[in-house]
Formats: sequence, C-alpha cells, structure tokens
Amino acid sequence: EAQFLLASCYGAGALGLDKDPAKACAWYIQASKQYHREATYRAGICYEMGIGIRQDFDRAIAYYQKGAKLSYAPCMYKLGVIQLKGYCKQAKQPRQAICWIQRAADKAHPLPYAMHALAMVQLTGECDPTSLIPDPSYALQILRRAAKMGYEASQCKLAEFYETGQWVEPDDTKSIFWYTNAAKQGSPEAALGLSGWYLTGSNTPGVLVKSERESYLWAKRAATATIEARDYYAGETPVQLAVANGCYVVAHYLEKGIGVAKDTSMEEATQWYHKAAQLGHQLAISRMKEL
Repeated sequence: EAQFLLASCYGAGALGLDKDPAKACAWYIQASKQYHREATYRAGICYEMGIGIRQDFDRAIAYYQKGAKLSYAPCMYKLGVIQLKGYCKQAKQPRQAICWIQRAADKAHPLPYAMHALAMVQLTGECDPTSLIPDPSYALQILRRAAKMGYEASQCKLAEFYETGQWVEPDDTKSIFWYTNAAKQGSPEAALGLSGWYLTGSNTPGVLVKSERESYLWAKRAATATIEARDYYAGETPVQLAVANGCYVVAHYLEKGIGVAKDTSMEEATQWYHKAAQLGHQLAISRMKEL
C-alpha cells in the first residue's frame, strides 16, 4: 500500500513531491509485485499509454490479465474491450471479451462504463458471434443505470434514443434532459444534440424554446471541443464525428446568417467548412469544392 501511495504522489505531484511519471510507473510496478490490484491496473495504463515508460502493449495486456485474475473490475473491463475491439494491436476475441465485460458489469459495485459497454454490445449486435443472447430490455435498463450514475456516454446514447425513437418511444423532454446532463460534462455529442433541439424547439410547451442563437452557440461548443476518446469502448471516432458535424453546422449558420449577426463574413464560414473538411466531413468537402 505504501508503494502504491508513493506512486500516486509521484503521478500527481502531491505531498511535496515533484510530478515524475517515470518514478510513479516504477512504484506501481513494485506495488503490483505485491499483488496490489489498483497498482496493477495503473501499471497497465502506463505501458498502454507510454506514460513514464516505453509503450509496450504486450506488457500492458499482461498487467490487465493479472489484475483481472485478481478480480479487479477495471482490469476486466480494459481486457474485455481490448479483446472486443482489437485495441493495442491485439487479435479480436469476442467470446472471451464479452465474458470479461460481463464480469466487470456484474460485480457487486458495477462500473458504469462496463455497464455501458455491455448494453451497447447487445444493442449494436456486436455480441452476435458470442454466446450472449441480446436482450434489448436489459440493455436499456443497465444503460439507464449507468446514465444515472453520471456516465456521459450512456447519457448521450439515451438522449439520442429518445430523440430518434430507436429502442424507446420518442420523448423530447427526456432527450433534452440527458443531452443537458452530458453537455455539462463537456460532451461535444451532447452539445450538438442540444444545438438541434434549440433549432426546432421542444414539442412539449415550456421545456425548451426555439432559439437560433442558442443553436449556433451549442454547435460552436461542439466544434471547438478537444478530439479525444471520452469512452474507451467507443474510442475517439464519435467525438471526431461530433466535432466535424459541429464545424459544418457553424459554417452553415455563418453562411446563411442563422443565429449570428447579419454582417458575418463568408471568409469565417469558409474557415469552418475547411476545418470540417479536414476532419473528413463529406458535405463540407463538397461545399469547399463549390466555393
């Protein structure tokens, strides 16, 4: 435990110690030798991300496997998602992956991100090659539970489902509620969702009044978000897509004068189209060719 605490202090630069990722990693490794579960997980993170030590996916996997065998849920989750998605240059092993994700989600104190992954593999059909029989009702149940625990990705998915009517009855109030909760955490997907709702307004009186200005501001918040994975299971792709869409919406609003001053220059709109095009947005690429 002392080795783990020392590692944590070096990692955070706490208790008067200078922040030193290399020393932090070294002490996590030492604590792992004493079968400290969280230290084992953090050692795996260091090797996976190359924090304080040379990146080594095989060693990262070895630490996650060790932690999983010690019944540490975060290691089970990491190992499961890696085997499911083929992260860390690993061969996909969906059957084994689903087992690890289930174990992480079924613990006495389940991880919200593990519940999210378990829900999504059933709703997307990723579990089809395995022995897990999809149960949409159960998947939505654990997705809601993860969302109530504050997990951003689950909140975004519920908001999307209530907006589109996929898997649930459409409900603008619930969609806006969950988008708002996720947006408070900085989700670009949620910001884009709120932008859409502000453009049309809520169907329910008094919930959300139409505002083109608010729609523009939320789209800009999505467009200026940092592109990084906000959910290990989904990875960086949905964030990049949300940012690209946000850039395109901002450009379109600037070009058409929606929610912005009428004297806005086309040059500014072109800059946003360019940003969206750089992120692979097909409509932005087409618009750039026309300009």
